[in-house]
Amino acid sequence: MALTDIEVKVVKTCCELNDNLTLSVRENDKMVVYKSRFLSVDFKKGFIIIDEPSPENPDARLLSKGQYFEIFFEFKIFRYIFESWVLDHTMFTLNDRSFHALKISLPKKLEDGDKREYFRVETAMRPPVLVRFNIFKKGADSPVKPGLIREQYDVFQGEMVDISGGGFALRRKPRDKQLVLEKGDIINARFKLKPGFEEMEIWSEVRDFRKYKDTQINVWGLQFLGKERNKNINYYRTKIMRYVVERQREILSK
Repeated sequence: MALTDIEVKVVKTCCELNDNLTLSVRENDKMVVYKSRFLSVDFKKGFIIIDEPSPENPDARLLSKGQYFEIFFEFKIFRYIFESWVLDHTMFTLNDRSFHALKISLPKKLEDGDKREYFRVETAMRPPVLVRFNIFKKGADSPVKPGLIREQYDVFQGEMVDISGGGFALRRKPRDKQLVLEKGDIINARFKLKPGFEEMEIWSEVRDFRKYKDTQINVWGLQFLGKERNKNINYYRTKIMRYVVERQREILSK
């Protein structure tokens, strides 16, 4: 599959204008976000030149040859995503100044950035997105209880790390050592993506976990359950995707 004439024009114009882009890489089941910009394109040889990506996290590694990633960018009122990989490291000269750059593969197509359900962005950390929830252990009909008080259930809290239209990542609060989740657990996550936003309640399943940015703090990856448990999932997903696009804009503008 080759780029359409319209897509060719979009990529060519973005390179001519040196438009900003966001590049995301999944490493060890966590999303690493970089900022960069378009520099040049060669449609015959099948590559794009972008500025050496600058990671949001200063501890992130430089991208290596063969590394796969996703790129998000805006063109006029439209938003696009495409998949690519690093072909080589190179030097590029712009306005009589030479600097490090990446040669990446030309995409086969541009996808609609507004409809890409599983594109994941880091949520704002100041203030953090707090998530309140009960824990239903795998296969259980009732949530975890503190013990003797029959009608009282434990309500846990965590901080959201990132989110997409398909799920989110959750870490325990820095001083909370009691939160323990296991693969297959179900939670009824209640959160507001921003102060003043409508509170969402979405049933989600724990799919995996990792350590948060080289610390001993666990981060759990959760997947939203379907309509059987979430009657309003389509409504909530639309709001989440709008938030994802807004966060992309914030990242691009920094």
